[in-house]
Amino acid sequence: MAQPTIMIVEDEIVVAMELEERLRAMGYQVGAIVSSGEDAVSEVEGNKPDLVLMDIRLQGGLDGIEAAQLIRERHNVPVIYLTAYADDATVQRAKMTEPFGYLVKPFSETELHTTIEVALYKHGQEKKLQDSAQWFARTIDVLGAGLLVTDADGIVKHLNHAAEILTSWTREEALGQHFTTLYVIRNRETGGIVENPVAMPLKVGMVAASSREVLVSREDVEIQIESLVLPIADAEGGFAGIIIAFQEVAQRVWEAQDWFNHAANLYLTAALCFSDGEYAKAESFFKRTLMIFEKNLGSDHPKVTNVLKDLAELHRKRAEREENQRPASGRTTEQ
Repeated sequence: MAQPTIMIVEDEIVVAMELEERLRAMGYQVGAIVSSGEDAVSEVEGNKPDLVLMDIRLQGGLDGIEAAQLIRERHNVPVIYLTAYADDATVQRAKMTEPFGYLVKPFSETELHTTIEVALYKHGQEKKLQDSAQWFARTIDVLGAGLLVTDADGIVKHLNHAAEILTSWTREEALGQHFTTLYVIRNRETGGIVENPVAMPLKVGMVAASSREVLVSREDVEIQIESLVLPIADAEGGFAGIIIAFQEVAQRVWEAQDWFNHAANLYLTAALCFSDGEYAKAESFFKRTLMIFEKNLGSDHPKVTNVLKDLAELHRKRAEREENQRPASGRTTEQ
């Protein structure tokens, strides 16, 4: 099995060469050695390493933190910071890039080796989680159900299109949030919000749970759903996260007999909300209508086109209202 390849980003050549020697002695392969943030980003693009050791103060326009952010976003390569700076401001900036380690110079060989091994292991587990989520997402998408995947701390790592529509959260907004922020469940008997709707699976680890619940969307729309919660195991059988698959209860009926009536009711509700100026709620209902039509009629059907036109008009009206609500000083007057 090939040893991991590590890239060194360090602007002091003597330090870089010493680090290279230590890494090779530990059995790692050393890839490129670069001295600027720009070169680091470029090198990762061309020759993707398994891990990057990144100094923070570098030559060029990008410092190590900025370079690490780009590498993380574009290539999902883990980064460990090696720096002489441990002040609060630097540490806080570094934390925002979600590094896999932060070593303050000088550090021992044991510290370096341990940090690298932990980073490689953690990144490997994250990749397995992402791969399983993508596989599961493809399966769930076929069924038209929502899919939400978290890590072991309950932080959202994946949200599919159906889940976006049902929760009214976009994937970009949801990633990094705790799942209870967007997966809001109301108790059917008491009417209160359930603090942790999957507490049992989270506690017992490897036990799946399914239930029928009331989902409260971001726009305060209540949706009767059925859900299935599946804990994810890591390579050692430990707890690595959860998968929540959920769909409207009415979806069971769509394929059998009454999907069109359900879509018509959603569309009527959307139109009423639109006429009342409740644009956020109207958008939620329009999108759920669209999801049903696309699933049962195909994306080229005239009914799909009509709902898309309604959504476009809704967005225009909402933008117009927001513009009119802005202070007069914030608008320009046409001459």
